Amino acid sequence: MQKIIARTPGRIIEIRVKEGEPFQARQTLAVLEAMKMEQPVFSRSSGTVREICVTVGDFVKIGQVLLTADE
Repeated sequence: MQKIIARTPGRIIEIRVKEGEPFQARQTLAVLEAMKMEQPVFSRSSGTVREICVTVGDFVKIGQVLLTADE
């Protein structure tokens, strides 16, 4: 199982995938706003979204799990 985590604190402004949806390596899965800059959140490898753990508008901390995926 793959865990996609926040690399910086900020607010979730966009989620670009749905549960059960496949994705490719380096695909943007969500967008985080930190210090008025948009930070894309992407995967290192391909997989299928298992669970989305946040919603748009949530504030997240460094290391917080944003979504999990099956490889």
